[in-house]
Amino acid sequence: DKPDTLICLNGPSLEKFENKVKNHGLLLFNNDSKNEKILRDDITVFSINGEELAIAAGSSKIVNMPFIGAYTKISKLIPINVVLDTISEIVSEHYKKILEINIKALKIGYNAVN
Repeated sequence: DKPDTLICLNGPSLEKFENKVKNHGLLLFNNDSKNEKILRDDITVFSINGEELAIAAGSSKIVNMPFIGAYTKISKLIPINVVLDTISEIVSEHYKKILEINIKALKIGYNAVN
C-alpha cells in the first residue's frame, strides 16, 4: 500500500519518497527556495516555505507547525478550531511558554495555502 499523502520538510525526503505516493494523492513540501522539481503530474501538489513562515511566527525551530496548519486546510479532515483546541489541551506545562508561537505558526501555515 502506498500513502495518500506525503509531507516533506526537506529536499532529500522529497527525492526519496515522492514516488511512493498513490496516484491522485497529495504532496505538501517545503519550498525553501532550492526550487525542488516535482517529477509527477498525477498527484496534487502544494508547497509552502516552512522556515520562512515559522520565523514570521517567532521561531525557526517550529518549521513543522506551518505544515500542520497547511495540511489541516488542504485535507479538510479536521476543522482548524479542533486542531487549535487540541494543541492547547495536550501541550505539557514545560512547553506552555511557546504555545502561542506554535499556534501562530499553525495559523500562518493554514492561511498560506488556497
